Amino acid sequence: MSESSICQARATVMIYDDGGKKWVPAGTGPQSISRVQIYHNPSSNAFRVVGRKMQTDQQVVINCPIQKGLKYNQATANFHQWRDARQVWGLNFSSKEDATLFATSMMHALDVLSSLPDSGFSSLPRPPQNGPSPEELEQQRRLEQQEKERQERERQERERQAAAAAAPPPTPPMAPGGPPPPPGPLLHRAPTSIWAPPPPGPPPSGGPLPPRSRVWRRWRWWRRWARRGLSCSPRWGQTTQSAQG
Repeated sequence: MSESSICQARATVMIYDDGGKKWVPAGTGPQSISRVQIYHNPSSNAFRVVGRKMQTDQQVVINCPIQKGLKYNQATANFHQWRDARQVWGLNFSSKEDATLFATSMMHALDVLSSLPDSGFSSLPRPPQNGPSPEELEQQRRLEQQEKERQERERQERERQAAAAAAPPPTPPMAPGGPPPPPGPLLHRAPTSIWAPPPPGPPPSGGPLPPRSRVWRRWRWWRRWARRGLSCSPRWGQTTQSAQG
């Protein structure tokens, strides 16, 4: 009786490089998604995992028998791994649904194998303990998460410093009781009143007045009479002649 597929999922098939201590894509060419299936042979009650790239060439990237006692490790929700006699296999599933479907079928196959008698399996060589342990995978995942968080903090800090350098410096608030603001420009306005110096004070008292000439006293006398309407006075003429004589 021929084999039949009991499970089909989409995943990227990986193998662990012991020398470089890292995961690398299985097969040749660029990394791509493969169609991974679990086949069951009812006549021999055997299971195996077969994966082919979802490309035109359909390159086979995994053909691994499932042995009794295999340790299937669900490292993360989307990444599962196990080891065989040659190497460590890893499946990076495209979705959580694919991962759940494949894990359920794998556990079913292991349950069937564990129910078989031990004859023929006790003499099988134990697979070498190569590849990372679950604890190492968890530690690696935590280190990668911490590195991403550190890079994110550094990016936010650089953005904050760039924004602070581009912003103008804030104007310091004026302290209470500080000097008033400078006055505005003066406008030329017409003076409302003309300022004049105060009049001089009276001359100092106590000194004699300067003498005045007789001509000046008579001129004052004539002026008073002229204001009264007198055009001429013979007395003025006589006085003038006598003054000249």
